Amino acid sequence: MDGEKAETWLLKDLEPDYEGYTQVIFLAKQHPTDLNAQIAAAYACDRAGDEHQAVRFYEIAWALGIPSALRFEFLIGLSSTLRNVGRAQASLDWLEKLSKEHPENAALAAFMALTLHALGQTELALAMMLEAALKAGDGKGLAPYTRALTEYRNGLSATGSSATV
Repeated sequence: MDGEKAETWLLKDLEPDYEGYTQVIFLAKQHPTDLNAQIAAAYACDRAGDEHQAVRFYEIAWALGIPSALRFEFLIGLSSTLRNVGRAQASLDWLEKLSKEHPENAALAAFMALTLHALGQTELALAMMLEAALKAGDGKGLAPYTRALTEYRNGLSATGSSATV
């Protein structure tokens, strides 16, 4: 197997016990400079619930250099995993950098809300989740309530910290 084979396993919707998990990990360990293998291993470990090992593969992949086309999804995965292993401040740092590049992304706002909650900033977390809902709104379900939800979000944000909303 090689990095091109590992690239086909970058899918994150595989079951945790899927048949190639150990092969992906083996490949990444045998080819520590193969970016695709490292990313595949990070995602596989995440999916299998082994976040501590996932962090190691994420960090190796980051050091190898993440192409811009993969950067957003990669950093969402890394930041979520960091939050899950108790490194919520590091997660927030990555998400805040990413939010400067993608200020209108609803998924990013949702992951930031989860991280803020993990940091104990519950009011700001709720404000950020409202922001995610407003950004994701299709103009039908939220449209009649956009003004009210925006005011609630702004009120909750004012009592929270300085995280980007």
